[in-house]
Amino acid sequence: MLDFEGILKYFRITLPKKYRNPEATAQLMRTAHSTKVKKLKRYEGEYLGMKEQERNHVDPLERLQKENKMLIENMLRSEHMITNLVIGKVATEETLAHVQEELTKTKTTLREFEEFNQKLKEETNSVQAGQ
Repeated sequence: MLDFEGILKYFRITLPKKYRNPEATAQLMRTAHSTKVKKLKRYEGEYLGMKEQERNHVDPLERLQKENKMLIENMLRSEHMITNLVIGKVATEETLAHVQEELTKTKTTLREFEEFNQKLKEETNSVQAGQ
């Protein structure tokens, strides 16, 4: 039986030296690929069973504290998002009010120019009629 140092030496020195050439490496890969793991499904079932038992044996108080912490974090994140949305909405409403005000001013200016244009046309027509 090898001690821990011997195992480390084997994996760090002996094994890399043994598989430096491509033929030996290919043989190792063929051997690893052809090896059947018969008990893998049983081990997987045992592992999943152990994990389920661990989840079930968690202290209820600890589980509730974790859930509470997650819920508080979600609530804070939601409140932050709501605050950002409200701020964005207020800014959008202010921008909309400004744009509507500018539109009203532009419409008024347009009406004034149309009236002025109409007066100029009337004067042009009266001058042309007088000649």
